[in-house]
Amino acid sequence: MNYLFASILAIILFFLLASYYFARVIIYPRVRPYEEVYSLKVEDGTLDPEEWSNWDKEEIWVDSDFGYSLHGYWLPVENPVGTVILVHGITVNHFASVKYVQPFRKRGFNVLMYDHRNHGKSGGKVTTFGEFEKYDLKSIVDWVVEKVGDDSIIGTHGESMGAATCLQHAAIDQRLSFVVSDCAYADLMDLFSFRLKNDFKLSGTIILPIASIYIRFLAKFWPQEINPVEMIPAVETPIFFIHGAEDDYIPPVHAQQMYEAKARGFRKLWFAPNAEHAMSQPINPEVYDVKIGEFLKEIDII
Repeated sequence: MNYLFASILAIILFFLLASYYFARVIIYPRVRPYEEVYSLKVEDGTLDPEEWSNWDKEEIWVDSDFGYSLHGYWLPVENPVGTVILVHGITVNHFASVKYVQPFRKRGFNVLMYDHRNHGKSGGKVTTFGEFEKYDLKSIVDWVVEKVGDDSIIGTHGESMGAATCLQHAAIDQRLSFVVSDCAYADLMDLFSFRLKNDFKLSGTIILPIASIYIRFLAKFWPQEINPVEMIPAVETPIFFIHGAEDDYIPPVHAQQMYEAKARGFRKLWFAPNAEHAMSQPINPEVYDVKIGEFLKEIDII
């Protein structure tokens, strides 16, 4: 009997500790240092130092509604068609968005790129996968509107968590003219379950509900409520869903689900051949550029 009790206690303790560990991994990701991201992007060829230094740009700070500042850069062009806001993925910063500048800049768009909360030079102590980030993006849009006027064309382009943030933001802000969602997740809990199974060989059946309680206590949000696929049906803003066909981090089915869920407004879906997670542009920048141009033409922006 004592052995059975000890075994049960050990199992309970394991799940409590595993859930706490996973919760902390989620809200306190290992964010790469600011300058390290710059160096990495130079090394992988997605950031040209000379091009970056030659662009006309202004370093900006935007107040978040949550008491910290968001750091970013404003890259204006002459006689702009509109403005696009680039939103990076988890663990990096705005330098990871530089590869997406030219497809918009060459077509006459001002570009604004910024660091998520808890990333880069921005404030904020936890990452919430879009729960609070969507309101930060709304503050960024407010800044753009003040800069260029409320009758201007404004779009967003996000990668991974940044893409999911853009989709969640589109559900609460009607000022956007378009959204480009590159490798977003449709449902955060589905993604976590998938990652637990693949990365840790564990089932999320017990761990995720307990981890969710820890997350609610530590970061003030429920991960169960992060589900862009349930928000999309009400979004009329044109959305271009892009996903690497070989993405094994966020499976392509997430994009398919969101594309099918979009019942109102223009929608477009492209699975980039041979591309893994967040590699649709780097693996074939020429095709990516063409696809962005086609989308903007199809929605009569250019």
